[in-house]
Amino acid sequence: LVEMSPQNYFKKLRLNALHQSITQNPELTLIYQIAEELGFFERGHLASDYKQLFGYFPSETFKNRT
Repeated sequence: LVEMSPQNYFKKLRLNALHQSITQNPELTLIYQIAEELGFFERGHLASDYKQLFGYFPSETFKNRT
């Protein structure tokens, strides 16, 4: 069992929600519009947190979606 602070747990949930939105919403044109709805307001922090979790940046997910 890996212990995680509540703040990190909820951030991870929000990052996963963003990832899912990017990959499953073909109408999405602005990543940061949905990111702000999920509570991410600092793009630099978002990009680094996202890359740490998924191994690539949100923009790469956006470009490579099917």
